[in-house]
Amino acid sequence: MLVKKLEHKELSNVSETYYKRLSPWENVQEPPFGSILGMVKPGNSTDPHNHHEGEIFVIIQGDGIITVDEDEQKVESGDVIYLPAFKVHTLKNGSDDHDLVFLGIWWEDIKLLEEEFLLKQKQETKQILIFASPPTPNGDLHLGHISGPYTGADILNRFLKLKNMESHYITYMDDYQSYVSLKAKQLGKSTIDTSNYFADIIEDTFLLNDIKVENCLRPNHSEDYIKFIQNFFIKLYENGKLIEKEVPSLYCDCCDLYLHEANVRGQCPHCLESSDGNACEQCGQPNDCTDLIKPACKHCDHRPSIKNSKHIYFPLNLYEKQLRNYVKGVSMRSHHRALCEKMLEQGLPDIRITHTSDWGIPVPLEHYQGQSLYVWFEMCPGYIAATDDFVSKDEKDSDWRKYWKNNNAEVVQFFGFDNSYFHALLFPALYMAFDKEIKLPTAFVTNEFLRLDDLKFSTSRGHAIWGQDLLKKVPSDVLRFYLSYIRAETVQENFSLIEFEQTVDYELNQCWQGWISKLIHKINVNFEGVTPHTGGWQNRHRIFYEMLKNTVKEVSISYEPEVFSLQQVTRKCSELVRRASAFGESETYYKGISSQYDDFRTSIALELTAAKTLAILIAPIMPRFSEYLWESLGINEQMQWEDVPRLILGDLVVRKDDFIYFTPIKEQLAQYELSK
Repeated sequence: MLVKKLEHKELSNVSETYYKRLSPWENVQEPPFGSILGMVKPGNSTDPHNHHEGEIFVIIQGDGIITVDEDEQKVESGDVIYLPAFKVHTLKNGSDDHDLVFLGIWWEDIKLLEEEFLLKQKQETKQILIFASPPTPNGDLHLGHISGPYTGADILNRFLKLKNMESHYITYMDDYQSYVSLKAKQLGKSTIDTSNYFADIIEDTFLLNDIKVENCLRPNHSEDYIKFIQNFFIKLYENGKLIEKEVPSLYCDCCDLYLHEANVRGQCPHCLESSDGNACEQCGQPNDCTDLIKPACKHCDHRPSIKNSKHIYFPLNLYEKQLRNYVKGVSMRSHHRALCEKMLEQGLPDIRITHTSDWGIPVPLEHYQGQSLYVWFEMCPGYIAATDDFVSKDEKDSDWRKYWKNNNAEVVQFFGFDNSYFHALLFPALYMAFDKEIKLPTAFVTNEFLRLDDLKFSTSRGHAIWGQDLLKKVPSDVLRFYLSYIRAETVQENFSLIEFEQTVDYELNQCWQGWISKLIHKINVNFEGVTPHTGGWQNRHRIFYEMLKNTVKEVSISYEPEVFSLQQVTRKCSELVRRASAFGESETYYKGISSQYDDFRTSIALELTAAKTLAILIAPIMPRFSEYLWESLGINEQMQWEDVPRLILGDLVVRKDDFIYFTPIKEQLAQYELSK
């Protein structure tokens, strides 16, 4: 027996909370649990944290308040507190003059972890509403746009539908964006005509790339939309959620124009990179235009003067505490979260939501005539208005509340990193101010910039590849695969036509098609074109089937909004193809050996099951190829997601002719030139 005394003076100080680990202990075997003696000074508390272990606190001395997620409870000496895995908890000393002393014991319990994840699966929602940030109708979508939110949202929607979940992908056109007005002036056309023209092109690009948007609202065609946005504003205004300020504004004397957003360019006051007004796409932080460094009018390149004018602001800083809690719980990528934490740490600014402009939704107040609502303010209720439009088309008695105020529904939003602060800070705060019962989005899926030949896409320099131009030359499945393969998920990625051609030729033409062609040929030659039933199972068969199960599990996780890595999906599918091809080649040695016939049948059935599994796994990304492969395998049932791969049925009639789906794209790309 070993005994030692532990004095409070031995405790380490961390923010007025003192800790001392009770193990490891010299000459004592490491126990299967961790433990500390902790002491919280009067008026202080432990830092909020969570972990995957289960834990108990034993209050030895004093009293305080334990907070677990949103629940609070008073505790005192003698109380034992159980803290489930993954729950954010903190212990506060409730005394003004006495220390709070506690014992903490934690342990890693695999069963506990499994129960936690199983609980989350049971609570899986039945309705998912998926948004892509509204495209700006000032041009066609280039590959950077397509590879980001628009194809991404479509892929998630297809995945969820494969899992028999109710999901819907909707968006709307960003008609009232200042960039549309700028483009109209450059073309010498009216802003409405410009918006309508490019909105039609964008919808055509959606179709060419098999992007199935279930509802795409056109705001300048909808009086209800304008009323919805203005009513949202009025409610905030009348409830005292907005403030009025007389502030300096940028004004171009040459153009007789107040400058904001698309009309002004300068250096970002935060990162010093080139930035337009109101927000920097490089660092993602907002500006108020007047704080731009060396601002210049985009129309005439003159430096603007300053004029005082009265505008309406939204005091974002008043929602700091609620936003901190929201950011902790919502799913988002690290770059996005870091931006939010940085802005919260620096202090949130007031956001100008009205601008003097001749384009946009008018501010519905008599003393603000000539001003329009800031388009990024508009986008917040715009998502709800688009939902309302979608729901009302199918259900006359339902409206936007079916999703936004329903505990059994979730909202997932796709957008580029440059839109991050709007979606994670500004919009949630506006929703909180408008209606506390609104259920905020549960997941944000951002993408970084996709570069073209190591340079930023640029319309002005003609350095761009437009969606329609390329999609009229190469199949949509091929482009969707490659854009998923190089999707800019956590860092900027690069697109080049040469690498596009090389990757498609090797992965799809040689590996994928090569394997499936050989497999179909084997069935026709050895089994008269009919899939065999399984026979005997050996250890190598079980190992291969376990590989299939693990691949399905990994791909399924990669599709989920919390991860959403199409790079992982495409690479896992390519790995599956290579492993299945190698397995099939090795099993041909047993062909013709009568004593091995039953085992050989099992090998072929497993290889066919791998092809069937590939069709399912890649369906959200390559729907046309998936359908072609499914039919080539002779499968007649409707495709559904399988968490555990089901063995392919016997007696199915496979394709009789050669399996040819992919063709070299070198010739098509040789005729392609970058848009100018």
